[in-house]
Amino acid sequence: MQKKALYNFYKQEVEKEIVRIIRDAMDDFSDINFPSISVRYMKSMFGNYNKQKHHIKLSSLLAKYDYLYIKHVLYHELCHVSVFDHSAKFMKLFEEKYENARLVRKSLKKIKYNDYI
Repeated sequence: MQKKALYNFYKQEVEKEIVRIIRDAMDDFSDINFPSISVRYMKSMFGNYNKQKHHIKLSSLLAKYDYLYIKHVLYHELCHVSVFDHSAKFMKLFEEKYENARLVRKSLKKIKYNDYI
């Protein structure tokens, strides 16, 4: 029961940050049809873009880390709306949309997906 309450708290915290980030993201990604976004507990990844549903899921566990990681993951997934794979074209777009993308990515990779509570 305590674990569920904690994950709900994490979810609410990420949702609050998304509201803040969306304002900038809408300007930065004005050229795309903005997807729906949800937050849920995800065991093996920080974010996911489903092309068929045109939907982004973010991990509630991002609430445990710095704000810039939430923004990084959201911008990463928004770039997938335009470029679905992780090609050089995708990386170029991501670096244009999110300053210091490579540096933040290196830092984010050090965090384990299943980092325990």
